[in-house]
Amino acid sequence: TLPEDMDPKGAATPTPTPPATNSTPPPITSPVSVNFNSRIEINKPGKYVLDQDIISPDGKSCIKIHDTANVEVDCSNHSISADIGQYAISINKVKDFTITSCVFKNKTIDPPQDAWSHVLLVSDSQNGTITKNMFSASTFGSISNSSLIKVINNNMYSQLLISSSKETLVQNNNFVFTLHF
Repeated sequence: TLPEDMDPKGAATPTPTPPATNSTPPPITSPVSVNFNSRIEINKPGKYVLDQDIISPDGKSCIKIHDTANVEVDCSNHSISADIGQYAISINKVKDFTITSCVFKNKTIDPPQDAWSHVLLVSDSQNGTITKNMFSASTFGSISNSSLIKVINNNMYSQLLISSSKETLVQNNNFVFTLHF
């Protein structure tokens, strides 16, 4: 008898190679809960839903979204508290994004009057929507070098800075502080 891997002429029978698998997971198509005990980076399309409040780790931003497209972050009215000098959410080089239902807070309890947390940064991005969020006192957001950004239906007890951006729509927001262009 011949070994299993030999044909009748004595040549080895090739073992079929399994098909290659894609090492990148498929895009997230349904809401997911993510443990935000450390900095989270999002660089894949999908919908991300918070299931708890988040406090930034010391010296780090909470959520960094970059180099991707088609991302939605739904905070489900949970708070994201950022340190002074850190971001709650930073968005860089992202196309087609939505940030909704977040409560942005300054991590410092009773911060000094000049101690502001830069809780939202949008840079070099396009076609984004920031809606139904609440920006607490002593926080601010900024949009720079971006286009087609909509800031709609937010409560802003803070400031919004917009620079070097095109076609930015700011509509139906409740501002208690100053809007800077």
